[in-house]
Amino acid sequence: TEAAFLDQFAGVSARVALSGAVDTEQDFGELADGEYEATGAESDGYTPTLRMTVEGGKITEVYWDEIGADGKGKRELSESGEYTMTEDGPIWAEQADALADALIESQSLSAFPTDEAGKSDAVSGVSISIGCFLTLAADCMEQASGTGQQAAEGTQIDAVSGATYSSTAVVEGVNLAYEFVQSIAG
Repeated sequence: TEAAFLDQFAGVSARVALSGAVDTEQDFGELADGEYEATGAESDGYTPTLRMTVEGGKITEVYWDEIGADGKGKRELSESGEYTMTEDGPIWAEQADALADALIESQSLSAFPTDEAGKSDAVSGVSISIGCFLTLAADCMEQASGTGQQAAEGTQIDAVSGATYSSTAVVEGVNLAYEFVQSIAG
C-alpha cells in the first residue's frame, strides 16, 4: 500500500488471466466477418459452447448452449421440461436467447454488468448466471477482431469460488511482480 513500492509497477501490463473474469468494457475494435466458436470448461456436468456470426462487421447471430455428457443441451432439456430452474419465469433456452438478442442489439459486452456471482439485471427476465456467456462471447469477439491475448505460458489460473476480490488481487499482484522481475532482468 506504500506509494514508493507501488510506483515501481506503474504502467505494467498484465500477463496473468483470471479465468471467468471478463472485462466488459474492453473495446474489441472492428470485427471481421465470419463464424466464430468458443467452448468453455465443463462445469456441473455441462460444457458451454457459443457460436457467433459476424456479417458486415456486426454481430448478427449468437447461439449459446451448455451440453451434457449425454449430448443433450440445456436448451433442449429446458424446452422439453427436463431442465427446470423455476416453475414460473422464462426457461433456460429463452434466457439464453434473450442474452443473445441483447448482445446483437448492443454489439458490446458493456451492456452486461454483472455482480460477483456472475448475474446481471441488464436483460429483463434473465436470472441465470451469465459469466460463462460473457467469457465465451468475449472469446469469439477476440477471434473476430484479432485482439485475443494469450496469458504467458503457465500463468492461466482459475478463480477461487467465493473469493472473487482476493483472487483478482492475487492475479494483479502476480502480474506486477512478473513485470517487475522482467524489467530488472532486462
